[in-house]
Amino acid sequence: MRETRDSPDRIAADARGSGGQIRVGCSGWNYAHWRNGVFYPPRCAAAKWLRYYARFFDTVEINTTFYRLPRTAAVARWVEESPPGFTFAVKVSRYVTHIKRLLDVPQHLPLLYDRIAPLLHSPKMGPLLWQLPPTFKADLYRLAGAL
Repeated sequence: MRETRDSPDRIAADARGSGGQIRVGCSGWNYAHWRNGVFYPPRCAAAKWLRYYARFFDTVEINTTFYRLPRTAAVARWVEESPPGFTFAVKVSRYVTHIKRLLDVPQHLPLLYDRIAPLLHSPKMGPLLWQLPPTFKADLYRLAGAL
């Protein structure tokens, strides 16, 4: 196959050359329809799903934080149950992105940071994902203020 400017091989080579990493994962691991042989082995307890998932993927998006903030104890378990080198990408709460629409971020982001503290203080913390609503018009001043 000829390597074109936008081919997957070219993109991967660009990332490796720039010191970047390519990771493959899913937007969560806790899906009931993945049980009984679809992804998780039959009779695999839900409490073991993250460990099993991490055998095949080296990253995961914490999608649940978009809808509700986890308990700190749950986040500590995620850190403990995942292997070294595993990375979590945490989705910012929809309250910040969809309700407040990036206004007052310094007032609202600390609660997320508090809840994910065990992850923040580990080498497993990856990026924060900011999913904006489809109706959000480009507003560079608001974005700059949020960042």
